[in-house]
Amino acid sequence: MATVTVAQLEAVFKKMWKEDWKYDWSGHEEGKVGCAGAFVYAFGLYGIKYPNGSNRIARYYTVGGMIPARGAKIVPGMAAFKAKKPGESGYNLPAAYQPGGASCNGDLNDYYHIGLVDYDTAYVLNAQGTKNNFERNRISSWDYVARLKYVDYGEAVPLQTGEAHVVGGRLNVRSKPSKSASKLAQLPDGQIVTVEETDGSWAKITWKNEGYVMSEYLSNERKGENHG
Repeated sequence: MATVTVAQLEAVFKKMWKEDWKYDWSGHEEGKVGCAGAFVYAFGLYGIKYPNGSNRIARYYTVGGMIPARGAKIVPGMAAFKAKKPGESGYNLPAAYQPGGASCNGDLNDYYHIGLVDYDTAYVLNAQGTKNNFERNRISSWDYVARLKYVDYGEAVPLQTGEAHVVGGRLNVRSKPSKSASKLAQLPDGQIVTVEETDGSWAKITWKNEGYVMSEYLSNERKGENHG
């Protein structure tokens, strides 16, 4: 079965966020997705079929089980879930997952919302709802995390010095390692640069000039191997 790298998956979700894709409860197409539909769309780009339902993803498309988000060792590319327990206000687990249902596996939590943990593991990218559309919000408001099937988590490794290329769209180059520093340039997706230094969050780079960029938007992987 095909797999996607964390960088590939995260880049698609970052595109949805930056372009503020519209929320559609059952949507899974360019510019219009639901929370689970975002996963259907992203994996579909790489030929992988995912179900359009957060409860089904939680039960059958995760690896290693659900982990309470608070205090967990969280890695980029995990799925994050919001959940209701039986008896809690708003609990609405579909009948298929309840005792006697065709998809019941014994877990009676209602995983009613799903998002993707990005490279800054304090945040989750998700199709929030019709009010806010696609959002990036703090993981402190989420209940569980889990690794996903068909994701190669070996991709989530620190950036190294040397040749790298831009992933996930256009990348701002700053005069200093700070989002408030003046913008020197904007590099296109795929632009080859040289990483001179990196502290994990920011990288000092050279191309035809010199400046600072956020490390999460660079990859040392040779372009064309897994980024295709």
